[in-house]
Amino acid sequence: MYTFKVINKTNKEIKDVSYKILSHKGEIKLVSNHNFVIPKQGLAEGTLFIELNTALLKSDKDKLEIGVYSGNELIETTITNFLSPRSYR
Repeated sequence: MYTFKVINKTNKEIKDVSYKILSHKGEIKLVSNHNFVIPKQGLAEGTLFIELNTALLKSDKDKLEIGVYSGNELIETTITNFLSPRSYR
C-alpha cells in the first residue's frame, strides 16, 4: 500500500491520470477511482496498491519504476522501493 501526491505546476488541467509499472510485470490499483484529474496549479492525492508476482522479485527490497500517464502520454516517471513479504527459513 502506498500513498501518493501529484502536483500540477502548469496552467492546464491534467486529465485521465493513471499509473503503470514500467520495470516489472504487475498491476497498480487505485483505492478511489481508476483515472483522476489534477487541477491546474493544484494537487491530487490518494492511495494505491501494487501487486507483483513474488517469484519475479530479486530481493526483499526491489526498486520499481512507475510511469505517470495522462491518457496514453507518459508525463513523468518515478522510482519507489517495493518490500516483498519476508520468509524466515
